[in-house]
Amino acid sequence: MLLSKLKYASANSALLQRVGCLRTVRGAFRLAPVRAVATEVATHSPAPAYKVNIDFKFIKDNLQLITDNCRIRNSAASPALVAQLYDEYVKLKAESDSLRSTRNDNSSAMKGKLDAGTRQQLIAKGQQLKQQLEAVEANLLQVEN
Repeated sequence: MLLSKLKYASANSALLQRVGCLRTVRGAFRLAPVRAVATEVATHSPAPAYKVNIDFKFIKDNLQLITDNCRIRNSAASPALVAQLYDEYVKLKAESDSLRSTRNDNSSAMKGKLDAGTRQQLIAKGQQLKQQLEAVEANLLQVEN
């Protein structure tokens, strides 16, 4: 596990000290004492110290290639599911952006002088857009996680 953290660690010394490595004078890395690593792991959250960037669009565009690669490596990964979730994410993100744009247009329409009936219609439309946006963002959050 420590070697996998070393593989993805950058030259950031704070990160390297957290994963149990110290930087030497020539830029190479050496392992810190095991006790320091054990105490750090015990007190640190289980979340990884790095974030992997995955090109979901590449997976979607090259689905057969990725599926063959998974089959060759005897992996239980499901590239088709990844592509499906990516499509759903993109659709929800576009819908969310569209609703925000409509809500902003509605908000800017209320800034001028309006009669009471028109203002109430715009307020009702704004509340409806807010509820729709909350529902879409909840679905988007579910797809992201």
